[in-house]
Amino acid sequence: MVARDLGNGVLTTVLDDWVASGPGLHVYYSIRRQVPAALRLFIDLLRELRPLGL
Repeated sequence: MVARDLGNGVLTTVLDDWVASGPGLHVYYSIRRQVPAALRLFIDLLRELRPLGL
């Protein structure tokens, strides 16, 4: 979304040492307190298989 502005110098990156090196995995659920058990298990499994998205 910001590739053009980064490319032409309008924006610059900061904290480059902390940028994720690969594609991220994003999971959205609207009510954090009441996550269905199956979804909670799935999220926990993904975290074990790919900790911190690395």
